[in-house]
Amino acid sequence: MSDQPSNKLISVWNELRREGDFCDAIIRVEGAEFQVHKIILCKCSSYFRALFRRWSSPNKKIFEIPGLSPDIMQLIIDFAYNDYVSVTEDNVQELLLAADQLNVMDLVRICCDFLGKQLCPQNCIGIWQFTNICYSFELQRKAYHYIVDHFEEVASCDEVQQLTVDELTDFLGRDDLNVKNESTVYEAIIQWVSYRPNERKDDIAVPFSKLRLALTSKDYINKNVIFNDLVNTNPGCLHMAVEALDIIHLTHQSNSTMSGVCNAAARPRLPNAILLAIGGWSGGDPTNCIERTITVLTAGST
Repeated sequence: MSDQPSNKLISVWNELRREGDFCDAIIRVEGAEFQVHKIILCKCSSYFRALFRRWSSPNKKIFEIPGLSPDIMQLIIDFAYNDYVSVTEDNVQELLLAADQLNVMDLVRICCDFLGKQLCPQNCIGIWQFTNICYSFELQRKAYHYIVDHFEEVASCDEVQQLTVDELTDFLGRDDLNVKNESTVYEAIIQWVSYRPNERKDDIAVPFSKLRLALTSKDYINKNVIFNDLVNTNPGCLHMAVEALDIIHLTHQSNSTMSGVCNAAARPRLPNAILLAIGGWSGGDPTNCIERTITVLTAGST
């Protein structure tokens, strides 16, 4: 089968570039020089269109590009000529930053798609925070919701320690934070503070205020919370822990889950999924009952 016309054209431009024929510009990066055709770089990037047409004189040939390594510049030039690039875990962040700097938007999308497919509990926070440097709405949204949906696993990973107090508080305040037990949230707060205790112990009440401690038990609070030094030395946290005990006591007295639901410390989080069983047979007779099972999906779920 013969090559398609576009593939033949790509092959011709690449051959001309390798031979240095008709090249009308030199891209210089950290002393390395790349002979290129302006029209090819203009095709893939508005940055280069502005560089060649508005930011320089028509007869200028050598262009210094700051902030990039020669290896990354080579990948970008190869992409401009071939519409293909090899993205790997080792080069994706540097390549994405460079593509964003040079406004090579097709390459930005390729890198973001790659990172989106790499999301896991160990790297999702880092990828989410990286989108604050190199913005991608789709990747940012995907990483954010991955953290929320897999917080049970994310909370046990080192990256959670890199969250700011505002970031951690935002996640813990979400009704749809996916945790089987509220103790996971409490332990994440303690681990976060313990990572940098001198800097963070005064801030503990901020994420602690989003903890739904009344969803645990009296035994858990008495054994793990009240006597924790980070909690009992902070008046705000200690007050919230005692308040949670009071809510649990009132709930047990009234034999109802509704007595504390209006309080933020007792409001159940939204389940990740609900399985409904409608109708069927019971005791040998048909029934119109509806039974529900709350399902919490984890990283290994499908």
